[in-house]
Amino acid sequence: MIFIFDLDDTLINTKKIKKEIKKIFDQDDKFDYYYQKFLKKEKLFNFLNFLSFLKTEKVIEEKNIKKLQKQHKDFLKNTSLISQETKNKIKNIGKNHDLILLTLGEKKYQREKIKSQKLDSYFKKIVITKEKKENSLNFLQNKKDTTYFINDKKAENKIIKKKFPHFHIIHIKNEKDLEKFLCKF
Repeated sequence: MIFIFDLDDTLINTKKIKKEIKKIFDQDDKFDYYYQKFLKKEKLFNFLNFLSFLKTEKVIEEKNIKKLQKQHKDFLKNTSLISQETKNKIKNIGKNHDLILLTLGEKKYQREKIKSQKLDSYFKKIVITKEKKENSLNFLQNKKDTTYFINDKKAENKIIKKKFPHFHIIHIKNEKDLEKFLCKF
């Protein structure tokens, strides 16, 4: 069997990350405006690029960037964004099955999140893409193994199912859904 896990909002709680990033602002209402404006421009999130963007928008000063970057790095390092129980279950599944981590995002930032949560050793293959996820899975096109695709985004799940009809799509809404699925193995 092959298990393909999405990273953000499937394995790790990115709401905690967004909440931490909001601390940059004195007023939360400004955050969503600048966050959306940044994503329209950049498409993929990277914390350092976001800080540079905020500097150009005159929301933060240059002198604060290094401090905020360190604060965010420390947050990632010292905050559990995935439960130990989930990690243990994934590790156990990985003893007998191939595990793939597939994530859409800016490579350096995604690697930082993966490393900070100590997930890199659990997966046979880690795929970080800036393109559509389905294009990153072409190496599995002719595999006949039972394959589970575990992801939180319905639109992506539909596209994956269309391209890989033999995949079992597991839609995850929260950590409880993930735990429930993992308990089956």
